[in-house]
Amino acid sequence: MFALAALVLAPGALGHPGVSATAVVKIDPDGRVTVMLRHDALAFALDDTPMSIADAPMYELLDGTDEALTQTLAEARERFLNLFRLLANDRQVNIEIVEFPTTAAVRAWQREHPERRLPLKMDIVARATLPMGTRNVSVRFPEVLADVVVTVDRPGTEPITLPLRPGEIMPAFEVRLGTGSAAAASHSQAGTPVGTLSIFWRYVVLGFTHIMPKGVDHALFVLGLFLLSPR
Repeated sequence: MFALAALVLAPGALGHPGVSATAVVKIDPDGRVTVMLRHDALAFALDDTPMSIADAPMYELLDGTDEALTQTLAEARERFLNLFRLLANDRQVNIEIVEFPTTAAVRAWQREHPERRLPLKMDIVARATLPMGTRNVSVRFPEVLADVVVTVDRPGTEPITLPLRPGEIMPAFEVRLGTGSAAAASHSQAGTPVGTLSIFWRYVVLGFTHIMPKGVDHALFVLGLFLLSPR
């Protein structure tokens, strides 16, 4: 009983699974960059992290008027523009948002998911063009997105995936603009700022923080099931 009571009273206990955002940063040989981010759209719209937000404010937003939802999403879009950073040679590059969650898309999700299971995951797509002479590229996502697992796809190299901590500036990746598929065939990892062990350790830290302290409710739930068993 104590374990079940602790589960109910645990801070940040959620009715929905907390999930990490995922992103792909694709850099074309001509310098065009596309950033595709899949995230917990309602948590970001309400300016809260996926691991800490409760279901109630998200359902309140879903059950509210189209006007309120549209305004909240517009504020979220502006917040993303202000907080996201694409850096070329450590200098900020202006981005254009070409896709962002809309009221119509949210209402369509509600119709397609009558059981209304959260989280509501949607995409943000942004594009930019790197200035001539760019040698390295980095990004930083808004801290409220919490952990973001990023795949970097550059010309002439194999894609690399690594998790970023909340608000962390991604290690700068070297870019070779103007290279084509022939260079990519070499599978070179030149200009990679993080090694295999470093990436492995990042995943260890990510997994640990999702259980302790951010996943106490999940651990207590398992403990409660264990204590309920007569054997």
